[in-house]
Amino acid sequence: MQLTSESFAAYCLPSRAPLTDAQPGTVIFDPYPDLAAARELLPKHSDLWDALRDDYWAALMNSKILPDSSEA
Repeated sequence: MQLTSESFAAYCLPSRAPLTDAQPGTVIFDPYPDLAAARELLPKHSDLWDALRDDYWAALMNSKILPDSSEA
């Protein structure tokens, strides 16, 4: 996650390991969390998590991007 308006030192979550070569304002999740875990780790960014949830479900429900059952 890149928070371009922030200037904190980049780090990993949940380990809090520093990322010395990353741009300030960067947060990388150690193990790739699901959306619920990301919400728990960074709850103040609920607008971001809501947008990701909405995009995920819109993509999932869009039959034009789902593979045809004959292609499986």
